[in-house]
Amino acid sequence: MVCEWDEYTKPTKYIDSDSYIVREIANNLARDASNIVDLARKIFYYVRDGIKYSIYVDYFNRDLYRASVIIKNGYGYCVQKAIVLAALYRAVGIPAKICFADIINHSLSSEVYNLLKTNLFVYHGYTEVYIGGRWIKLTPVFDLGTAIKMNIDPLEFNGYNDVILPKYNKLGKLQFTYVKYRGCYVDPPIEDIINVFKSIYKIT
Repeated sequence: MVCEWDEYTKPTKYIDSDSYIVREIANNLARDASNIVDLARKIFYYVRDGIKYSIYVDYFNRDLYRASVIIKNGYGYCVQKAIVLAALYRAVGIPAKICFADIINHSLSSEVYNLLKTNLFVYHGYTEVYIGGRWIKLTPVFDLGTAIKMNIDPLEFNGYNDVILPKYNKLGKLQFTYVKYRGCYVDPPIEDIINVFKSIYKIT
């Protein structure tokens, strides 16, 4: 019998969990894991800190949204990091979706604001993973160094609870607000993402 989550264990165009580099990393992480929860945590922290966060990427280059390419580059923004996270989970047989929401960053740096001309981030990417009979939201976006620079607590995953962006930073100031849910997908809708980015952001 086909389970409702089976499609979330298969490779896709962008979540290429069958690529050599994705399988190699996933197998290395699985080798030292004591159980599925331990493995899920190892994968999360690999992506959180092993793929450095960067907003300075080519948003319109479709090839840069493949998990295998992102891993080789070693950096990416939220959508790219969520894609890698989903790919690594699928590579070890853990169902994973790619999900999106629009958020406001209330404490955005002037440098980034001058780049985007807004503090609204559309299509913020995160991952949902199926563990213990339920879907868990995971946001691997900020590596440890970036979190420290932003004065926010590093996002931690205990293997059971959702990991989402914090409402307030460590200074008690409003940081992130979720304003619109855009749904979850088997493969990211890259064309839609690019078209929306072009309509909102003044970047090339």
